[in-house]
Amino acid sequence: MSDTLSHEATAGRATPRCTVGDAEPFELGSDARKRLFSRMLLATDHLHKPAVIEWSHLEEDEKRMSGYDAPLPRPIFVPRMARFARRLLSR
Repeated sequence: MSDTLSHEATAGRATPRCTVGDAEPFELGSDARKRLFSRMLLATDHLHKPAVIEWSHLEEDEKRMSGYDAPLPRPIFVPRMARFARRLLSR
């Protein structure tokens, strides 16, 4: 991560700035960073496509010990983050 973050001195203090690829640098916490994060979240979110994720093979006893077969409730924060990202991008 050290290659993406740089510190620029402004008004006597270091301001953390971030660059992504060829994009212009932006301050951490800025609206540009929030929009970029929201786009990344929406582009990489595969809640309903678990086959996309490469799962490691587990033996039957490993599944039983790890709780692999236990039903997991869908986390509440994921849909909320997706709604937040859509709202942020619609501005």
